[in-house]
Amino acid sequence: MRPREKHDHLSSSFTDLMSSLVVIFILLFLAFVHEQEGRQESIKDKLLAELQQQLKEANLDQQNIKKDGDAVVIIVPEGLMNFETGKSDLKDGGRAFLEKYIPPISKMLVNDFQNDVDSLIVEGYTDRQRAAGSSEEQGEAQNLILSQERSMKVVEESLNDLTGPDKVREREFFLDRLSASGRGEQQAIHEAGPENNPNLRRVIFRIRVRSTALQDAAQEIKADLHK
Repeated sequence: MRPREKHDHLSSSFTDLMSSLVVIFILLFLAFVHEQEGRQESIKDKLLAELQQQLKEANLDQQNIKKDGDAVVIIVPEGLMNFETGKSDLKDGGRAFLEKYIPPISKMLVNDFQNDVDSLIVEGYTDRQRAAGSSEEQGEAQNLILSQERSMKVVEESLNDLTGPDKVREREFFLDRLSASGRGEQQAIHEAGPENNPNLRRVIFRIRVRSTALQDAAQEIKADLHK
């Protein structure tokens, strides 16, 4: 074999070897990420079961505690999370609900899921009722503000229920991950029905299970492989 041919042969062999190594790496990486995705799903299943147990006495419908994307959500209807009409002040029933369930749920999260929970989001929703004399745009804006104020009130009351020397860990856990989000009529505009709809006036606790950047990278690799 002439020197030039020998050089080309070695170069081709090296290229083939590197290509094979890259393919092996990608396959191993995808297998690892698939394992991590399975673990995340397993954590959500366990979290869902624990929340259903914790809230058993609340008599929530099965659809009110469920998995939703990367989170497990607790949908608290107006009948349990009572607010003054058009205001953000919680009625006694709403405060009683939080006082009863926030401490045990927070303790469970700290003890069993501390490294798995990425964030706790309190989402407030309204129906499509309008204040007298309000335009469509004004009503939407007012409901958005109202939902934000209500979600903040729930956050405030939840933290109040985590005071005392025996709840330090739980309070720190919540403070590190807890946030409030007013969603206004977001759900109402996708559902037909009356403007005054108590089923749409709700608070949702969204407990997001930690995800990793590896999963996002894996999706990019999968997309590239299919090009």
